[in-house]
Amino acid sequence: MLVLVCSAHVDLHGREHDAVVDLLSKNISISGGKLIEKNLIEITINNRRGETHTWFYINYSKKEKIKNINAWIECPNGQVVRKLSAKEITTSSAVSDFSLYEDDFIKYFTLRHNTYPYKIHFEYTRETSDFIHIADWTPIYNIKIPTQQAELTVDLPEDFEVQIFEQFVEKPAATNTSERVMYSWNSGYKSLIEYELYAPHLSTLIPKVTIVPKNFRYGIPGSFESWQTFGEWQTKLLSGLHDLPPHEKMQINAILKNTSSQTETVELIYKYLQKNTRYINVSIGIGGLKPYPASYVSQNKYGDCKALTNYMVALLAYAGIKGYYTIVQADDEIEPLIRDFPSMQANHVICFIPLENDTLWLECTKKSVPANYLGTFTQGRYAFVVDGAGSKFVQTPALTEPEVRNISVYTYHLSTLSACTVEIQKCLRGSGYELFLELSKEFNKQKQEEYIRENISSADFELLSWEIGQSNTRLPEINLNIDMKISGVLQKFNSEYIVKPLPLPLPKFETLAKRKLDLVFNYPVSMADTLRYISSNNLSFSIVPGPVSIETKYGSYKTIVTETGNLLEISRSLVIHAGHYPVEEYKAFYAFIQDIRDAENKNVIVLK
Repeated sequence: MLVLVCSAHVDLHGREHDAVVDLLSKNISISGGKLIEKNLIEITINNRRGETHTWFYINYSKKEKIKNINAWIECPNGQVVRKLSAKEITTSSAVSDFSLYEDDFIKYFTLRHNTYPYKIHFEYTRETSDFIHIADWTPIYNIKIPTQQAELTVDLPEDFEVQIFEQFVEKPAATNTSERVMYSWNSGYKSLIEYELYAPHLSTLIPKVTIVPKNFRYGIPGSFESWQTFGEWQTKLLSGLHDLPPHEKMQINAILKNTSSQTETVELIYKYLQKNTRYINVSIGIGGLKPYPASYVSQNKYGDCKALTNYMVALLAYAGIKGYYTIVQADDEIEPLIRDFPSMQANHVICFIPLENDTLWLECTKKSVPANYLGTFTQGRYAFVVDGAGSKFVQTPALTEPEVRNISVYTYHLSTLSACTVEIQKCLRGSGYELFLELSKEFNKQKQEEYIRENISSADFELLSWEIGQSNTRLPEINLNIDMKISGVLQKFNSEYIVKPLPLPLPKFETLAKRKLDLVFNYPVSMADTLRYISSNNLSFSIVPGPVSIETKYGSYKTIVTETGNLLEISRSLVIHAGHYPVEEYKAFYAFIQDIRDAENKNVIVLK
């Protein structure tokens, strides 16, 4: 994640920034039910590296009009040296992986000059009549370059009620007339944001202003007066979309004829959906907030997260089981929900099924994951269950330590020759499971091997064979088996041979001097490794590592060493507990990590 660290004029190394945003301005007015948004960006390009910021993009939906696109280049003396022509603007369709606000189109262009520095002036207007938010504003144009000045102005009819969320900004200047009210915010981004591992979500660190209408019309009238009124609007939006054709009902009847429980029914219908549909991001109707009907998915065999979830809910309803269309913010990091600010704070849809003796969750966009596995993108956060006036927040299940534990067994056949053979067996869960599941299902053998080769830690190896296989255990996991030859495992010193055990792949945490932010682990980190050394060529173990046990509030590290004949086993386990740890505790946490590193650095095996 990120932290504020450097000045507006120079980077961390004292160099001039590649580019600087001089002005980032957004002027919004609402009149006659229409929202008009005027945008202005002035950016100075200081060198060739800064030209990565000379591409400009405008995302927009079918219900929005983009007008008055103007851009030009100025020299430092203000002279205009080049203007953008209409033929330089490209328009194409645009999609994203998880988007409730599905952008249908994108306009883009680039402007460059051959003499530095130069300034690019870019402005455009966006108009729409259907909207559920007025502004979602931050002074950051790009986290890698500073913004000297940013301003937001919102001009509203006096009787137009809005709800405003502010973070790290001063209260706005307000101007009232007999018929209008205008708010103005000013801010800047004069210290860049630097990456820090396991830091709080970026949204909690930056200045921002979010404004939504209390009452709106987006396809149909709705309200953000409360979460319940928002849920009622979303429920009406979904009304009439559960239609299933007769042939679909016949197939479901055949699948369910011998089921013995509601859980089995859900699992069979989920497998049916996974087998017969594919995920594709599509947009229809009112800007992507309304899914395709179930009948459309049944006929075409595809849909986005909204359509596939709605289809799943319809299939469950036909089987007599209540499933709920549930919206959630999907991301590796958990973006905190602003509970006292009713608004659309989600980008994905999943299915929630509260059974009498169980609660199930379904990720309807994934073809291979088992029922009730949400994964790292949606685990452990609030999700909004759409159920009319009964709409509510529930927490998705948080991944537990066993569910994310990665287990590895390395078997080294030690030899005094130039290389030894190594067998690696990995059982991957959590993010490792998700990654290799996608690799095995979505990529060919060549791409799979390329990834495996790139992520083998040894510098000098020969990959002999590898295999990815999905387990049939209760916990979702992938097995990865690798056979290889590695040089340099045995190092000779006089009459002895030394082996330095492979260290655990610990995250590279910042030093005490560099750490500025809290630590946030959204789910545990868990590793369990066994290093098996089988000696040959009349070698015997002379010196072996001793056991280690480290216990702290942040986690634990343990090693157990056993020796039987020509076999030496070192079993290691590392757990870092999920939690939010204030930066004041980082010294203690870092000491825990350093104790582990020190213990592993002392590990050495001597053979004679």
